[in-house]
Amino acid sequence: GCNDDLGELRELAAWIEEELGPQTPWHVNRFFPPARPEERKPTSMELLDAVHELGQDQGLWYVYVGKLPGSQWENTYCHFCGELLVERYNIDLFDNRIIDARCPECNARIPGHFPE
Repeated sequence: GCNDDLGELRELAAWIEEELGPQTPWHVNRFFPPARPEERKPTSMELLDAVHELGQDQGLWYVYVGKLPGSQWENTYCHFCGELLVERYNIDLFDNRIIDARCPECNARIPGHFPE
């Protein structure tokens, strides 16, 4: 019920793509009520999936959903072929398959800084 209007989020995603570029990561975090949970509910998984999809529909390559441990949208996928590149769970990194800033599957250049 707060900051979850899909029209406004679509406009934000479009602004990010146009002004900052499609390679700019967009992090969308799940809301949890800090106290008295009966007043507000956590953001639904369905809404977070819809926001992820609209970000990709607007042309963003890397849309991440945070505070939803176990979601596939915590991970990084190749913007060109869809290959899983970086696997995460919550804040823990499990696997990084990026080699020399490239996708190991299709060799697409992956923007960012990747320590060896």
